Amino acid sequence: MCISNNELACLYFSNNKVVRVNNAFIKLTGYDENQFLGKSSTEVFKILRSNITGELEINEGNGLDCFIFTKSLAVKSVTISNEYRLNGEAKYCFTEKEEFDLNNNNYINEIYNSDLIGLAMYSYPEMILLKANEKYLYHLCKTFNIEKNCIGMKKEYIMRNYNKGDIEGFWKKIIQSGEVYHNRKMKVIDTYGKHSYWDITVVPIRAHGDIKYLAETIIDVAEESVNIKNSEENLINYEKQLSMVFNNIKLPVICVSYPDFFIKKINNEGLRLLRSLKKSNFLNVGNSFENKIKFSNEDNIECINQMIKTKTVVNLKKFTVKLDDKVKYYKISYQPILDMNSEVSEFFIIAIDITNEEEEMNEVRKSIEARENSFSFIVHEFRTPLTTLSATIQLIECVYKSEISDKLEKYIKMMNRNVNQQLRLVNNLLDITRAETGYLKVHSENRDIVSMTKEIIKSINTFAKSKNISVKFNCKLKQKVIAIDDEKYERILLNLLSNAIKYTPEHKNIEVGIVIKNNNFVDIIVKDDGVGIAKEKQSIIFNRFGQSESVLTRKSEGTGIGLYLVKLLVKALGGNITLTSEENIGSTFIISLPDIKIEFKKEKNLQEFTNNRLVQNMKVEFSTIYLE
Repeated sequence: MCISNNELACLYFSNNKVVRVNNAFIKLTGYDENQFLGKSSTEVFKILRSNITGELEINEGNGLDCFIFTKSLAVKSVTISNEYRLNGEAKYCFTEKEEFDLNNNNYINEIYNSDLIGLAMYSYPEMILLKANEKYLYHLCKTFNIEKNCIGMKKEYIMRNYNKGDIEGFWKKIIQSGEVYHNRKMKVIDTYGKHSYWDITVVPIRAHGDIKYLAETIIDVAEESVNIKNSEENLINYEKQLSMVFNNIKLPVICVSYPDFFIKKINNEGLRLLRSLKKSNFLNVGNSFENKIKFSNEDNIECINQMIKTKTVVNLKKFTVKLDDKVKYYKISYQPILDMNSEVSEFFIIAIDITNEEEEMNEVRKSIEARENSFSFIVHEFRTPLTTLSATIQLIECVYKSEISDKLEKYIKMMNRNVNQQLRLVNNLLDITRAETGYLKVHSENRDIVSMTKEIIKSINTFAKSKNISVKFNCKLKQKVIAIDDEKYERILLNLLSNAIKYTPEHKNIEVGIVIKNNNFVDIIVKDDGVGIAKEKQSIIFNRFGQSESVLTRKSEGTGIGLYLVKLLVKALGGNITLTSEENIGSTFIISLPDIKIEFKKEKNLQEFTNNRLVQNMKVEFSTIYLE
C-alpha cells in the first residue's frame, strides 16, 4: 500500500517486513512499491545496492549514513533514521544529503560522457563504486564490465581478478596521503594473463573539508602505444613513398638543412647533374653545404639569403653551366620548409632545365634584332631622301628668298610640311618598333625640367598665336632637377601640345603646369579647353592607331600612333601617363616622372638644350596642323 508524505521518504516495517511505502520513497529510488512490499531490511538494502549488510538496527533518535542506488543506478547519499514505533510498526526515514551531488556536477558529467577517458567515482573510505562510465567499464574484467554487476561493489571486489601488488600499493598510498596521485604507466595483469598498461589518476573530492569521494580516471596507454606504433609505421611507409617520389622526380633536387647547411638528400637527377658538373665529390649527403656553395655564383647566395629572410620561394631565373662543352641553362628554385614555429628548418634546391626555352628565346631575339636592323635600314632609306629634300627646301628659303614669288612660297611651305609629316611618321614608326622590341635607348641626364618645359612652350608660342590660342605655363617652382632624357621628354611634350592645338578652338587656352607629388614623382600637366574626347574613345586613345574620329577635321591629319608613342616614351622614362576628358569641356593629360637624380653626373645647362634640334622637332611634330 502506498501512502502520501511530502517531506520524508519512508519505509514501514512490521515483523521486519515492509508493509507500507510512501510516494516520497518511490520518487527517491525510482522503484515500484511492489518491489519492496514483503521484503526484509536485508533484501531492501540489496535492492538499493547499499553497503549496509544484515538486519537494520537503529536506535531511536540516531541516524545511519550510507549510500543507496536508484533503479537507474544513480547514487544517493542518505541518512536513515528511526523516528518512532507505532502499533508494532517501525518507521524508517531516508533523508538525502546535499553535500555533493555526483549526478549534477558538470565537470564530472563532462568526463563521464567522454569516450576517451574512463571515469569512476568511489566512496571514501569504504571504496564503494558509485558511478562509472562506459570507457571505465571497458577496462574491467568480463564479469564487471557491465554497470549492474559492479555499481555498489567495493574496489577490492571489482579488482579481484587483477594482480593485486601494483593496485593495492597504489590505493594504499592514496588512502594514506589523501592527495592527488598519478601513475603514468601502471602494469595490470588479469587472471587470464592479459597485460595492460593504464595511465591512472585519482583525485580526492572533499565536502566540508573531509574527503568523501575519490575520482579515478583510466586511459589505456597500451592502445595509445599501438596507435603510436601504427602511426610510426605509417610515417615510415610514407617516408619511403616520399623518398621514392623524391628520387624519381625528373628534376635535380637537393635537400639542405638549416641553419647548419648539411646536405640531407640528393635525388637521382641531382646526382646525375653533379657528376656532370664534376661536383659530386664534395656535394654528398651528410657533407656541409655552407662552404661548398661557392661552386655557385653570388646570385645563388643572394637568393638563399632572401629565401631565409622572407621564408618564401625565391627563384634565380637563369643559371648557366657548361656540360661536356655544351652550355646549359637552368632556373634554380629555392623552396623553404618551415617547422612548427614557422622558421626555416631546411630547404630544397630545384634545378629546372630551361635550355630549350632559352635557345628559342635567343632565336627570337636574333629574329627581332634582324627585323630591327631591316626596319632601320628601310627607315633609313625613307629618311635619307626626306632629309635631303628638307635640306634642299631650307637652302631655297635661305639663298633664293628674295627671288621666290608668293605663289611659289606657298608651294614650298606645302612641300616642307609634307616632308616633315613623312619624317614624323618615319621617326614614330622607328621608335615604336624599338620600344616594343626593347631596343629603345634612354640617355638620362640631370636636367632642370622647369627650364626645359619653358623653352618648349616658348618654341611653339608663335605657332599657337597664329591660331589665336594662348599657351600658359603655371609653375611655382623656380627649378626642379631630375634625371631625364631631354630628347624624349621634348618629343612627349611637343606631341601633347600639338594635339592640344589641333583640337582647341580659337580664343581658347592651353595650360602647362609642373607639380611635385609626395610619392616621389613629378607631374607635368597639359590641360586644354578643346573639344574633348568621348568617354567611349578614352580607353583606346593610347592604343596603336587609336583615334577619336569625332575630332578629326580638315585642319589636322594624323595616323593615330602619336599618343601610343607618347605612352611608350613615358614608360621608357620610368613614368606613366593618364587622361581625364569631357566632351566640349577639354582634356587633361598628366605625365608622372620619377623624382630621381643620377649620381656623379653634372647637370646639363640650358644652352645645350636650346639648339636647332628643338626647332626642327617642333616643325616635325606640328607638321600635321594646317595653317590658313
